[in-house]
Amino acid sequence: FDCSAGRYYLTPKYGTWPAVGDSAYTIASVNELHYITVPLAIKYYFGNNKLNFFAIAGGDANFLLGQDLTTGLYGASYYGKKAPPKPIGLNNVFINAMLGGGLNYSLNRRFALTFSPIYRFSLNPINKDMPFKAYPRSISLAGGLRISL
Repeated sequence: FDCSAGRYYLTPKYGTWPAVGDSAYTIASVNELHYITVPLAIKYYFGNNKLNFFAIAGGDANFLLGQDLTTGLYGASYYGKKAPPKPIGLNNVFINAMLGGGLNYSLNRRFALTFSPIYRFSLNPINKDMPFKAYPRSISLAGGLRISL
């Protein structure tokens, strides 16, 4: 089974076993990759005491913890969520760069409202030795209440 997260070999529970070069039709497939992310960023503030703006630049390392593959194959009884063997062609670590900014609005000396959009883009692919490369990108929006003690 080829996907952006590498190659898997799925063993059917019964039915005809595939030979080298055979193809199989999939019903629906979901591949979940689980990472732990370690960020490192610089934040620069500017503005007055009531309304502050900030810029963020940095990166993060994403370490693969595991994966789950859910798929269905026509003509074989493989269907369901399971942790397959480690895929062939998947990197254990990929690095993101991040750019963003935001604002803090101080309600008083202790409390401030914060809003921050961040754009992350991969500097290296999550897969290797594949005919295509996957470079994840994401945009996130964070909002919250900052409390200064």
